[in-house]
Amino acid sequence: MELPATFPFSKLRLAAGEVAIWTGSNPTLHRFFEYGLVISNVALYLCGPARLFAWWRRYPLSEIRDVQINANGGRPRLWFYIGGRRVSFYTPFDFYSDEMDFDRKVLAKAFSFLESGAHVHEASQPPNNRFERSRGG
Repeated sequence: MELPATFPFSKLRLAAGEVAIWTGSNPTLHRFFEYGLVISNVALYLCGPARLFAWWRRYPLSEIRDVQINANGGRPRLWFYIGGRRVSFYTPFDFYSDEMDFDRKVLAKAFSFLESGAHVHEASQPPNNRFERSRGG
């Protein structure tokens, strides 16, 4: 899969041998910030809400554990543990509830990819024990 040519994906460079499996975002004209998620065969890339500069963060899939999403109201959020650190990824706030619902679907799709083991490299723990869906926020 090719990365989209649009911002913020145009600013991401994958390592040699890495292949994008899935991308997610919600570009809207009324927001000042864009976000992006990329799942490759070896890493999860997150670009928080960016306006002019895209600051991509790389997290090896083999080190990600306990992925959760915020399943109820409020700002959509994906979080996980890597090493002893908790990483939280929020989408931008939007006054339009339809846009926030779309953001939740993007994060749910990323969660689904991570949960299903759609990537090539698995962590040492079985998928059933590595991931859980959050009931609260």
